[in-house]
Amino acid sequence: MGPERYGRRVEGGVVGIALFKAKHLQRWIDEHAPGETVVAHHPAVSLSVGGFVVPGTAGIAISAEDRGADRRIDLVRSLGYTDEQRAGGGAENTFYLLTDRRFILGSRSSTRNRPKDLVHSAPRSAVRLHWFDDPDGSNRSRNFIVEFGDGTYRSDKMGITLLGRPQEDAERESRTLIDALGGQATGY
Repeated sequence: MGPERYGRRVEGGVVGIALFKAKHLQRWIDEHAPGETVVAHHPAVSLSVGGFVVPGTAGIAISAEDRGADRRIDLVRSLGYTDEQRAGGGAENTFYLLTDRRFILGSRSSTRNRPKDLVHSAPRSAVRLHWFDDPDGSNRSRNFIVEFGDGTYRSDKMGITLLGRPQEDAERESRTLIDALGGQATGY
């Protein structure tokens, strides 16, 4: 049996920042979400990667290349969150997994491209996803703020263009996640 993604055969494995092999993702699901069905999987880049976290910025990294930082900070603040309410603290190399029951924030191994720990999760019905795309530039990102419904949130981003070229896998995976959440996902 070849690599699969949600019952569809794909070349190389499960699409992500780098591909998860289907067997590694399935093993992780069997351990951390037994009996649950994967609806969407999306890699997320922790915002403490490639920048530095400034107190009072909702755990959002600031760097010269981070065009969405101010907008993410404003959105997190408008939702009423503080730095202390950020789920997963400084967990880096993360991914989102939406199952038929839960929204899961997991970590990825930094040395081997495999799912690692379950960082945070919430019932699927409790989650709200806010998202927006960077408006311009050759390296654009899709920015996410997840409200877990338990008083915590998470802010991450995923590149959708690199040097002006579309990153089709990232666009497709993020769109699958957004569409699967339906009315629980709000674009800005």
